[in-house]
Amino acid sequence: MTQLRPIGWLLVIGFLVIGCQSKPTKPEAELQLLGHWLTGMFDSSSQAQTDGSFFNIRLVAATIWREREDGIWIYLEQASSENTNKPYRQRVYHIYEPERGQYVSDVYTLPDPDTAIGSWRHPDMLDEFGPGDLRIRAGCSVYLQRQSPLEFVGGTRGNSCASNLDEASYATSVVLVTATGINSWDRGFNAIGEQVWGALTGPYEFRRQEQ
Repeated sequence: MTQLRPIGWLLVIGFLVIGCQSKPTKPEAELQLLGHWLTGMFDSSSQAQTDGSFFNIRLVAATIWREREDGIWIYLEQASSENTNKPYRQRVYHIYEPERGQYVSDVYTLPDPDTAIGSWRHPDMLDEFGPGDLRIRAGCSVYLQRQSPLEFVGGTRGNSCASNLDEASYATSVVLVTATGINSWDRGFNAIGEQVWGALTGPYEFRRQEQ
């Protein structure tokens, strides 16, 4: 079995001041830190140079709808580094803290992805949309915890994230977020649990780049 294509999930965001408190509580501060680490431009060029089984993928994301007080919302594009104007994945993520120290990233698709291409540069392009215009990918949420001062770790749960890519039945993601990058291992499995897409040996390693 060979790797068919990179289906890098994720993930990524910027600062958002939640509510109107002059000094955020520790949970709010950690949510903002997670958002900060998930925001920006990343690529897997270093990994691709040393391991030919990985593609060079660019991932960019920016905070949108900053005025909202229900968590952090981000827009993300993922594309081959050789064809960044034609992303193969566009998503909106909603990051929030339902319980102290527990962080959830819900995944949404856009009503018209083509009109949003490049809006990570100008997030106000998405102001005409709102959460009610998006479609949630049920079962695909990523659950994260702060493992140490240097990292957040987590992933999807069970096999509830449906996928029909390359004859898959469901998909899973395992994620590590640090100040310098995001590791994301995204895989698709058929009904009997055999992997049918995604990296075989480990996660994609997206390192932060200068914009």
